[in-house]
This record gives sequence, structure tokens and C-alpha cells, in this order.
Amino acid sequence: MPLYASTDWAEGGNASVETASMFRRESVYFAQQIAPRVQSDYQLEHLAHSVVADVLFGAALSHAVDNSNIGIVNFTNAA
Repeated sequence: MPLYASTDWAEGGNASVETASMFRRESVYFAQQIAPRVQSDYQLEHLAHSVVADVLFGAALSHAVDNSNIGIVNFTNAA
């Protein structure tokens, strides 16, 4: 199963609620405007490279949240 990691996966800004999700491809509509890219620049004053990676995308659910056919499973930190 391909995995897509993110450090910004939280509902309502509370990262202690959901830690991961699994879903079928048809559960989410996905649009990508800029493909993932990596850029680097050498900085002589620090004798090092600066590296940045970015992507521009958006997603929306294909079914209502309360629909049992949505096909999304959320994992939580609940004790």
C-alpha cells in the first residue's frame, strides 16, 4: 500500500485526535496544481546547501462524512 506522510494531519488543529488515516482512492477527490519539486541553493556564508521541497494540492471527500460507503478509517491517540 503506498503511504503518504504528513506532519499536518489534524482535524480542527488538534493533532492529538487523529494520527493517521487509510482510505480507498475513490473516497477522496484530489487535485494537484504543482507537482512535488525539490530546489537547492548553496550559501557561501554558511558553507552549506539550503533545500526546500514543496507541492500545491487540495482534496475533498467524495461522500458525506456520515455515509457508510465513504471508505475512510481514522486512527487516533485515544487511550
